[in-house]
Amino acid sequence: YTHNYSESIQKTVDLIKNADSFYILGLGPFSGFAKTMAYLFSEIGYYCYGIQDKYYLMPEVEEGHNTVVLIGYASAIKDAVVEEIEKYKSRNYKIVMITSEPIGGLECLCDNVIYASEGIVKMGNIVSGIPVLYTFEKIMKELSE
Repeated sequence: YTHNYSESIQKTVDLIKNADSFYILGLGPFSGFAKTMAYLFSEIGYYCYGIQDKYYLMPEVEEGHNTVVLIGYASAIKDAVVEEIEKYKSRNYKIVMITSEPIGGLECLCDNVIYASEGIVKMGNIVSGIPVLYTFEKIMKELSE
């Protein structure tokens, strides 16, 4: 894995460009975000579906298809994220995690990890999702060029 932001963005862009299908999984604080981001990716020509929680049925993927799932990560939802990654990996999905927090051993389960900031952006007890949002937008910008 590279911890270089630009290289991680480019790897993700390449994965999406070569994908047959593309999803955004939003758990916990990212649930509404998943639908909005999926809509925006679809607007630029990359049909995407936002999955809002772990109770949505996992989309079927045809044999030999290349499928990418982008996941926003926060430590508060770690257990749910691990459970979902294991389900998606068992069906050969490519997993891209976007985070503002260190994820340690979870890197092993992902095909790419984008560290959206050089540490946690905090105000008191609130961890900001702005770096993760910006990263999704950066990926969209690169895809639309």
